[in-house]
Amino acid sequence: MLRSTLILFFVISTLTACSSTSSLPIRQQQHQPLSLVFEDLFLRGVFNWWEAKQGFRFVRDSRVDGYSAEVELIADGQPYDFKISDAYWQLDQTCGSANASRLTLNLNSATPLGCGKETQNLVFTPPADGRYKFILRKVSAYSVVLTIRKM
Repeated sequence: MLRSTLILFFVISTLTACSSTSSLPIRQQQHQPLSLVFEDLFLRGVFNWWEAKQGFRFVRDSRVDGYSAEVELIADGQPYDFKISDAYWQLDQTCGSANASRLTLNLNSATPLGCGKETQNLVFTPPADGRYKFILRKVSAYSVVLTIRKM
């Protein structure tokens, strides 16, 4: 009986301690520098079935001071949804819209991306059929931008 009472007392004490709230202040998470490995990133979207295919890998491009991937697009009025990620969709290697909704990109406009967290799709509707260059540039330790140019 004494043993059962002690076990019950221990269990109740433990549960009470686990459910108590701390009076210590919660420290806000600071922004971390991006840890993107640009050479491992792919342009992934509806144009390649969201797969990490070699033809869509970002490669170092000294002409644009960043990394680029080229893709042939058809201008049928339909938007192309896409993201940038590695072959494994690792969260810290994925970039998209930091907004709560999809982000529409415009031709020749540098657009800041959300990276290293949950993001939404990016959207681009090409104005004409042709080859497009997607240019990814690191502008600071905390920020990357994407520019789309027609070739």
